[in-house]
Amino acid sequence: MPVAPASGFASLATGPDSAPLPGDWRKLGFDSDPLPGDPRVLQQIVEDFTFLRDTAWSVHQRWLVRTGVTALDNLLRPAQIRISDTVRRAFDLHRSRF
Repeated sequence: MPVAPASGFASLATGPDSAPLPGDWRKLGFDSDPLPGDPRVLQQIVEDFTFLRDTAWSVHQRWLVRTGVTALDNLLRPAQIRISDTVRRAFDLHRSRF
């Protein structure tokens, strides 16, 4: 089961923690920091989305187990549909001759 991030969903930080990174950005063709903000905020957002991904995956896996649907079933489903359609058409053609 996924573990929730410690702070819950991230909120965008403002204030002393969101100070721009030091450096001479002119060497890279920028007048100022091209990515303003606190890298810790971005990391928290990444952790929040990772938690959401893991939770969705966990729920999906439980659904697959409870419904008996497996990855192999999902791979075979298109072939099963084609075979069923072929058999149905053959049966309808044969039945129409009577």
